[in-house]
Amino acid sequence: MTLVGSIPRGSGRRPASFQAGRVCADADCATQLSRYNRFDKCSVHQKTRYPRVRGVPADKRPA
Repeated sequence: MTLVGSIPRGSGRRPASFQAGRVCADADCATQLSRYNRFDKCSVHQKTRYPRVRGVPADKRPA
């Protein structure tokens, strides 16, 4: 038996990065943000965002 395949390669794009050394925008917070965090606040002070949920809720599905 012979296996044939290819080497996995990335998309060629770098991940989005932002200015290094940023600090959380909350007045009482001194947390340094990751260069990959696109928001101006840390995860503790960032407003919670919920994704759009698609489909029919389980309690509304026909039996």
